[in-house]
Amino acid sequence: MQQTTCGEIPKKKKTAVFDRSLVEKFLESNKNNFKSVENCRNFLYSKDTVLIKDPVANYLNLSTDSRLDKELKNILSNEYLKLEKLYPNLGSFFLTYFFDSEFNLSKEDYLLHKDNLEDFFKTIRDSHVKKILNFLVENSSLEYNVEIKSTPTNQITFSKSKNINFRVDYDSSYLGMKNAHEIKNFKYIIIDGQIESIGEIYHLLYKAAETKIPYVVFCFGLSSEVRDVILQNNSKGITEIFPVSLKFDENTINILSDLSAVLGSDVVTAQKGQTISQEIKKDLKTGKYIRFDRKGFIIHPSVSEERINKHRKFIEKRIENSSNEKNKELLVYRKKRMSSKSVKIFIPDILLKDPSFISELDYGLRYFSNASRIMKKLTNKQGDSYFMPKDYIPPILAKIKSMKKIYKNIDKVLLWED
Repeated sequence: MQQTTCGEIPKKKKTAVFDRSLVEKFLESNKNNFKSVENCRNFLYSKDTVLIKDPVANYLNLSTDSRLDKELKNILSNEYLKLEKLYPNLGSFFLTYFFDSEFNLSKEDYLLHKDNLEDFFKTIRDSHVKKILNFLVENSSLEYNVEIKSTPTNQITFSKSKNINFRVDYDSSYLGMKNAHEIKNFKYIIIDGQIESIGEIYHLLYKAAETKIPYVVFCFGLSSEVRDVILQNNSKGITEIFPVSLKFDENTINILSDLSAVLGSDVVTAQKGQTISQEIKKDLKTGKYIRFDRKGFIIHPSVSEERINKHRKFIEKRIENSSNEKNKELLVYRKKRMSSKSVKIFIPDILLKDPSFISELDYGLRYFSNASRIMKKLTNKQGDSYFMPKDYIPPILAKIKSMKKIYKNIDKVLLWED
């Protein structure tokens, strides 16, 4: 009879087998450790000379010399980390209930609104985080993307932008040796098609050379002849023409419509009987600002925020009516692109090294980004409160039940010896 095995058995390694009783001892001692840590407010980490106030983090940082205990605790630690990545404090909720402790769970449901912001801010203890979140509430909206940057200074500063960020696959070779290029007050044209001959853009080449006004041409490709002439004229300083030669695929199929909405200009297309050579002779519209880099380009809108919101709502309607998941994904990406107003927050390096600050900032930003979800307020034994999406609670309770069953069903533990 041939023996069947699962997995690879290491050669020339001894194994150690541990009985069920040691698993029960681990569960009992770790439950006591958790309860003990839970009743303490601050833990001093002498190596880093910092105080950690999170009881769950302090429990996880308790060390042991037992290899068995380390392995059994790793199961809980790994689950904690996965849940914390999903949403702040989910891992803490999981471990607290796993060790048969509890939170005070609010009966009320919460939805982000200016009338209950005070309740949310009461859950923020760090004064720096409060400053950041207050700025976001007073100076931005839920449509803004937030980007964190480090700074060697001691001040938290903010930079707000309403530019639309197009991260797309395009021919960035026109940048030459540069990584980025900015153009202000430029003439532009949006073409649904490829520029095949010099004759099609002769008038643009002439005007660009005569007036020294920069031009941006959005299209789906240029012939090598057209490309070479533009590069040669640019290199000699005769013109400043930047073609945005887009790759035509599922990610860019509707990009011209989005560009038209942002810039407030129609798309030149053969479907309307238009030709490139005729349209390029007309008085082209002027854009305010565009910045190119290797990953795409950023445009300052030439239209009102209301018009951009109208286009965004049009995309949202298409998302609602779409039954094709792939198409829906592309539409969601377009909506996000049209919502790429941003706030950059410059935070001192010393604060970015503080785990308590990072944890609380993450919690605050995630709360805002989940504003459409119903929240529950939880309060631990130390009196610290925080909000969590209500729909996460049932699956976490089910996960706890499942994890307890795993530990209950362990009869023996086999470990390889080093």
